[in-house]
Amino acid sequence: MKSLKSNTLTPDCLIPIEWEVATIKDCGHLLSEGINPQQYRDTDFIEYSMPSYDNGRTPNKCKGIDMNSNRTVIKGEVLLFNKLNVRQKRVWYINNAPKNALCSMEFLAYCSNKIDLRLLREILLQDTVTKSFESVSRGTSNSQRRIAPSDFLNFSFALPPMEEQHRIADALSSIDSLTNSLNEAILKKRQIKEGLMQQLLTPGHTNCKWVEKTGRELFSIGNGRDYKGLGKGNIPVYGTGGIIAYVDEFLHEGPTVCIGRKGTIDKPQYHDGKIWIATEGDGLHSI
Repeated sequence: MKSLKSNTLTPDCLIPIEWEVATIKDCGHLLSEGINPQQYRDTDFIEYSMPSYDNGRTPNKCKGIDMNSNRTVIKGEVLLFNKLNVRQKRVWYINNAPKNALCSMEFLAYCSNKIDLRLLREILLQDTVTKSFESVSRGTSNSQRRIAPSDFLNFSFALPPMEEQHRIADALSSIDSLTNSLNEAILKKRQIKEGLMQQLLTPGHTNCKWVEKTGRELFSIGNGRDYKGLGKGNIPVYGTGGIIAYVDEFLHEGPTVCIGRKGTIDKPQYHDGKIWIATEGDGLHSI
């Protein structure tokens, strides 16, 4: 590692005096113990694979007989980095690998006592880092491109003192936890909405006080028209992808649901007020 005696410019930023420029190789090592699970046919293993990462980062429990290729043995705190198709950003932090834990050999399994692996994970997930690794990927097709272990180990970055690493990692982990919680809440709300809409649109399953009606009884349809001969103004013109211009005349005033005739037909848009709809769309107006 290179110690810096003064504030130093890296290609992207100015780093503090106390920080160092280091490579991943400077800070730790790759685990290299391999195993053929087929030789332990009845043994239960905990497998960290690409599919299990994509499935909510939940490792699989399986027997040796069910794994048809060699795996890497992982122990303790470890960071898994996908060398295959790095654009997928599969970077898996494991705080304490359980007994009989294995990972796919498409992962590089990295250990270190000089860098907080949670911080390294955040670094490796940055778009600029992904593009850097993509530029050195090798393979015969876009779906089978890999980086060499040396490409991973020689990657350099700015490294703060360990205490500061922990503070940064804690802060970023808190943000990740909050983001995950919000995403889970949004997913649950979306599922509730979809369930209610399914119930609403299923004949015979509505509330007994509700009345079933056709669309013809609830709204009229106004066709879109050409707007290019109109003057500029503050009235929005809606096309299939949203607002495309502002004009000085309107076709309708009031609540309107804009529906495209092609492309984004499954993404209706709502507007309340004066509106012009272009020729590629229609408007549903409440009766």
